[in-house]
Amino acid sequence: MNTILKPIALNEQSYNVSLLHKALAALGSPVAKGEVDQGKAGSDTLKKVRALQEQCNMAVDESVLLDEATALAITKALDERGLLATSRSFTVTGTVRFGNGPVKKRQKPLAFDLDLSGVSVYRRVKTLAKIKKSGGFEYLGEAVSDNQGNYRITFSTGSLARPNAKRPMWLSMPSKENKSSVLRAWSIRRIIPTKAWCGTWT
Repeated sequence: MNTILKPIALNEQSYNVSLLHKALAALGSPVAKGEVDQGKAGSDTLKKVRALQEQCNMAVDESVLLDEATALAITKALDERGLLATSRSFTVTGTVRFGNGPVKKRQKPLAFDLDLSGVSVYRRVKTLAKIKKSGGFEYLGEAVSDNQGNYRITFSTGSLARPNAKRPMWLSMPSKENKSSVLRAWSIRRIIPTKAWCGTWT
């Protein structure tokens, strides 16, 4: 089973942490609002993850807040509750390319669900910091393109993310300078559950 989470370090601030917060809330262990608002894996996030590990009789890796084994355990728990059922899941695939055609490897596209405020600004935001500040962007998932430029992002429409069929989605690819290139925006209704919606982004 593929996990929906990646390993997380203590005090890390990332969209992956925000996804962990949503997963913990769905499992009945919501994290303190301050950490959720910051997308930070702070002391309360650590407390909730360690409690989950103890409940599952898992070995604890003190060098990280969330290790791969715990990420897999959380994914399985969500799946058992029907929150990752196939009917609730979507997969987006594509290929990242330079404007003149060659593929771009090791790029990091991120997928977001946009509400009305996000729709009004997404073409103008240029950094991840501005995405967070602007609001209206619901993080869905991310990937890293392989040596052929291919990527795959799978996300759930259950308790972890609730894309609205009337709203567009946005695929963005930040550069090393933290600049954000708009790859494509499309309506969520064009994505078919359990099937890949493929595209080539420049």
